[in-house]
Amino acid sequence: MISTPIPVTGEALLILSNDSSSPKPASISTGIRKLDALLDGGLRAGEVLELYGKSNTGKTQLCHKIISAISCRVEKDIATLYLDLHNNFSAKRYVQYTTLHPHENPRLDDSIRLVREVGVDGVMNTLNSIEAELRDCTSEFFERLRVVIIDGIPFALYAVMDVGNPGRETQEKFVEMLRKLGVDHQLTFIIINHAVPVRHDAVKKGHPPDPGRNTPASQIRIRSALGKYWAHIPNVRILMSRGSESESGPFGPAPKKSDTFRATLEKTGHGQPHRYFDFVITEDDII
Repeated sequence: MISTPIPVTGEALLILSNDSSSPKPASISTGIRKLDALLDGGLRAGEVLELYGKSNTGKTQLCHKIISAISCRVEKDIATLYLDLHNNFSAKRYVQYTTLHPHENPRLDDSIRLVREVGVDGVMNTLNSIEAELRDCTSEFFERLRVVIIDGIPFALYAVMDVGNPGRETQEKFVEMLRKLGVDHQLTFIIINHAVPVRHDAVKKGHPPDPGRNTPASQIRIRSALGKYWAHIPNVRILMSRGSESESGPFGPAPKKSDTFRATLEKTGHGQPHRYFDFVITEDDII
């Protein structure tokens, strides 16, 4: 059984099975002990990890913590690219997290690159540029690139989801590029996605998936945005929630403090799903 990277096509599986000489990269620690445990070791090459949830549930904060931990781990010599589609990245917060590693020497100048885009064309151009840089090996940064974070993917893909076949083709091209970069270049993708409400009995009883205003709260659940086509794309999916919101969810009781967050593993190709950990975001750290 091949655990890293997880292939997504028959061709990729054949290539990986026959290429015994290529090294299998070890998992990359997120810098968050509880998250590493949830992921059975950390980030894995070739995987797409989705963090989804409502607004203000700690998705971007978690990513700031991850990239700061990676940039401070000099001996690993790993670079990260942050593709920001909703102007969420905070340089101040990122630097603040790096100060938590006083014994390290973070390579802040060349360990992370920030790219801001506003549409799907810009996203595709960025991914194509990454592929070209990795293929041609013209930059030290891209030789060390292992993690790509895409923050706010619905802002790019929603615009093309209602335009029929051209929109579907655009989504397919985006997914195919994720797969190509993951399999060919051993990249790990972290995708930050929104949550949308659905009736939990929509499929079973034939109700429409979108709950109306009169739908009881007990019959409403949330799922990741971007529809059924996207649902099978991530290898790992984590639901991010907060305080009382988590308390009424389908995965058990949660602390009642509004400043307490929860990360629940909903989908994984290794280990057991439905595990979770709670954390608090302070002014200085995630604990």
